[in-house]
Amino acid sequence: LLPCWVSSARKARLQKSPEDDATEIAGRLGLKKLLSQNVLQLSVGQQQRVAVARALIGHPEILIADEPTSSLDEEMQKEFLKLLLDRTRESNATVIFVSHNRSLAAQFDRSVSLLEMNQIHKSRENGL
Repeated sequence: LLPCWVSSARKARLQKSPEDDATEIAGRLGLKKLLSQNVLQLSVGQQQRVAVARALIGHPEILIADEPTSSLDEEMQKEFLKLLLDRTRESNATVIFVSHNRSLAAQFDRSVSLLEMNQIHKSRENGL
């Protein structure tokens, strides 16, 4: 619930209580039974899902996700991406999603590879 305690704007964007929003997100990420557990008792994949849940609470305007699916199995990866995309579309949020898994690029409106970015940077350095 920390994001809603720290940001009154995120709390205000909710149409339900922060607790209800957290419970809904946790349920979709398979974490409902783990809500009362100490984070140190969770697996790396569970910790990653907790971080995702925390990031989504209160419909942030921008979300930067660096390798958020690296510790998730295929089934949980699909559910996570569906949740992420559903929630960000609902709130018209911007997502910057970084991943080595190129197959995930099709899920997003736009993708840019590091190779492309490096070529653009080199072109600008050379005045092209």
